Amino acid sequence: MSTFRTAAIWMFLFRLVRVERDGIQQEGPIELGAGERLTGIRLVVRYETGVLNGQVVVPPGTPRPFTRFVVFAVSHDHSDYRRFALADSRGHFSFEGLSEGQYDVDLLVLVADRRVIPQPTQTVTVTRDAPAVVTLTYQVAPAQ
Repeated sequence: MSTFRTAAIWMFLFRLVRVERDGIQQEGPIELGAGERLTGIRLVVRYETGVLNGQVVVPPGTPRPFTRFVVFAVSHDHSDYRRFALADSRGHFSFEGLSEGQYDVDLLVLVADRRVIPQPTQTVTVTRDAPAVVTLTYQVAPAQ
């Protein structure tokens, strides 16, 4: 017996909405008998157009040893959907091809001595209508 799973069908900018077999929505793996051919399959995908733009701001006078800002966007609706971006030299970052919904935006600060300084999480809402925008402020003391 074989199994057809859709878990690995995951493309940039597309999200698998549902799988149908002979017009009936499938909720789990599709079991195939010995020698059975897989026919009548329909994959319904959605093109994702959400954008999240942001900037990491370092307050004036804040000591800034060599640091790298890593930003994570984690979907509330799809916990397995986690993206990351590195902020550029001006602190700008962007995520494209996101699903609509709420995201936790986490900033991790990597410093020269290999320490990681976590920062407070912010929640933003991504829509198809316009880019979501978030500003993250670097805090020297670790977030509690």
